[in-house]
Amino acid sequence: MTWRRAGKRDLSELLAFLLPHEWRAVPYTSRLQRLGKRAFPTPLEASVLICREGTEIRGTMLLTSAGLLLPAFSPTLDLARTIPTAPFPGWNDLSFRLYSLMGPIGEVTWLKKQLPIAPVVSVDYHLMVQNRESFARASRESFPYPAGLVVRTAYPRDLRELLPLQIRYEIEEVVINKQRYSEQACRQNLKRALRQQLVLMAEQNGRVVAKAGTNARGFTADQIGGVYTVEKVRNSGIAFRVMEELLRRIYAEKNTACLFVKKNNLPALSLYRKLGFRIAEGYQISYFKT
Repeated sequence: MTWRRAGKRDLSELLAFLLPHEWRAVPYTSRLQRLGKRAFPTPLEASVLICREGTEIRGTMLLTSAGLLLPAFSPTLDLARTIPTAPFPGWNDLSFRLYSLMGPIGEVTWLKKQLPIAPVVSVDYHLMVQNRESFARASRESFPYPAGLVVRTAYPRDLRELLPLQIRYEIEEVVINKQRYSEQACRQNLKRALRQQLVLMAEQNGRVVAKAGTNARGFTADQIGGVYTVEKVRNSGIAFRVMEELLRRIYAEKNTACLFVKKNNLPALSLYRKLGFRIAEGYQISYFKT
């Protein structure tokens, strides 16, 4: 097997490799499009490596300019036996800009052993997946519709009202080093999401109480993230209704939805199962700087 840097000429073959199991790599495939069309990332956006066995692609990874490394290998590939452990092209540069590594746990675990630096901390999740058919079959009668609840699309003009929820979500679910947390960065990320992603918000009696949306939009699959309900109104069915509406909108365009959730988040696991999600495999995010 050999590794090399990929270029525009590899885009069609790369997508043919990724799309049959796109739910495993939506953060990756979302970066292979621009304005809804296939497009290879520019050198300022990301660098891409591909691994071939003969003429066939067997693995790939994408490193964004922000330092996020996204691996994707054939699901049938035995990484320990098949992929060589020799240094990869351009690996010397990673020690200066690698911030995090994210993907299915087997791929992340193997890749960490090949990197020239070790992560500071790793967080394990369940990767859950669902398709349009399983959503249609799921029983959704468990929760009555909460009184006074309105679920609607969130727009850039809603930034101010949604920001407190996004801050609390990131502190509870995302932030590793709270001393270095930046509310300004949170604001910028939310502003970008409201422009580029599908985000829904829930209002009850005129007050914003919940949010959910996509955080990566692929060709046939969307990845969901940022699901948050204000603590005082949890366990009242609000998150269920927001997610239900989000999935309806996703399935108007795509066939698959996926998300990752911490293994000890039992309320969230219960909610997603009721909506028709199943645990597909383990998922991990490793951080090299906090």
